Amino acid sequence: MRWFGLERSPNLLYAPAKLTLGLKVIGLRDDGYHLIDSEMVSVSLFDTLEYEPASGSALDLSIVDSFGSEEIDFNICSVALDSSNTITKGAALFGMGGHCIVYKRIPPGGGLGGGSSDVAAMIRYCTSKYEPLLNASELSSAILRIGADVPFCVGVDRAFISGIGEVFAPGVARRDKFVLFLLPVHSSTPQVYRRFDEMGPNLDSLGELGEFENDLESAAIAVSPILGRYRSALTDRFKRVPSMAGSGSTYFCNGDFDDLDLRAMGEVAGAEWSYVDFGDDGLGAVLAVSVQEVHRSDLD
Repeated sequence: MRWFGLERSPNLLYAPAKLTLGLKVIGLRDDGYHLIDSEMVSVSLFDTLEYEPASGSALDLSIVDSFGSEEIDFNICSVALDSSNTITKGAALFGMGGHCIVYKRIPPGGGLGGGSSDVAAMIRYCTSKYEPLLNASELSSAILRIGADVPFCVGVDRAFISGIGEVFAPGVARRDKFVLFLLPVHSSTPQVYRRFDEMGPNLDSLGELGEFENDLESAAIAVSPILGRYRSALTDRFKRVPSMAGSGSTYFCNGDFDDLDLRAMGEVAGAEWSYVDFGDDGLGAVLAVSVQEVHRSDLD
């Protein structure tokens, strides 16, 4: 069976990227976590987990760069494979181990929640098959400790997010389309939030804003100034100001390739992609990916 251009199989788990449609930082808790208001959707750029479960054993984890891009290095190999990996933590909540190969398409440090979505896919699978080692309340708390956006990624559907990411209200499910610009830049979420604490949103420094305002954008650019250069180059090329996803580094626009006069050069896992070369601007190429909104019912 084909689904979003992917094969469906009992031991293949799909982890869709999380896209942040605007983000406001509204406070800071005593424990250092930031309070946010945001809208989030899941989109059809997937990591794929090939999982062979085994109870009572450690999880043997490996990562494969599955985008096959020879032009752009997304530093997939930087993903930890030990007990600190989110997938390992998720499986451990159910006493599960075994073997798991992650075919990685969501770039680390791209602000698309790849690590959180990967563990959410494991949690959804284990919940459907096994009993957790914790009661319901303890399990919810443990999932939140793995990552503030993991509860959203488990639920998948479009939602309005508040708190540190654990409070969400359902949004109106649609099939919106977006073009993601995946940059060869790793953006560190902790570093971006630390810089935000120093400088605040400072959105005036950005000039014209994208469709979805993001309080973290100026801080992300301050941490990695090359993001500002990519932002300007994308704006000049497509005559639209892109929006930043999460804490960066991904930028995106609403719409599809036709809206941006882009021509698809290939397809990976159902997502059309194209290179956008900024060599004349002294920047590397970026990978443009055309995606659409994904819902929990798609994964069940």
